[in-house]
Amino acid sequence: MTKVREPATIEDTLMTVLGQLKIKEAAALLGRSAAYLQATTDPDKREQLSVRDLEQLDLAHHAKFGLGFPLYEALGRRLATSRAERFADAAEIGRRGAALARENGEAVTALLEAALVTGDRKRVEEALRQTEDVHREATSTMACLRAYLDRGAGTATAPDTS
Repeated sequence: MTKVREPATIEDTLMTVLGQLKIKEAAALLGRSAAYLQATTDPDKREQLSVRDLEQLDLAHHAKFGLGFPLYEALGRRLATSRAERFADAAEIGRRGAALARENGEAVTALLEAALVTGDRKRVEEALRQTEDVHREATSTMACLRAYLDRGAGTATAPDTS
């Protein structure tokens, strides 16, 4: 029976690499049995590919085909996905911080222009509009931070860098 697999997993990529290199050649390269290598392509089995074996297979694949390092790249995708899931709050806080900084910069620029050109109603109106944008962005960011804290997130203390 064919096992349903998630696409682009390390195990799926390993199966492709072993198929391209030929499993007997890969087994000889690594000093492992073909059965062991076959087992490492099944995420439900105990056997897992070691980092050393991953490196050797990627180098052999690159030497033979010259097309990147598929296992390393699959691991990179896995880490990027895990990071996005695990640190989604941090990414959102960062995005909001960047947006707030951008709005703040635009407001400061508009305020300085309004101060330098006295009597220019349009510049004062623009400064007010930009300042209101900062207020909206700050209010939204504060709501995001409150929600983060209300979920009990961020309970770990940051290391003392003083």
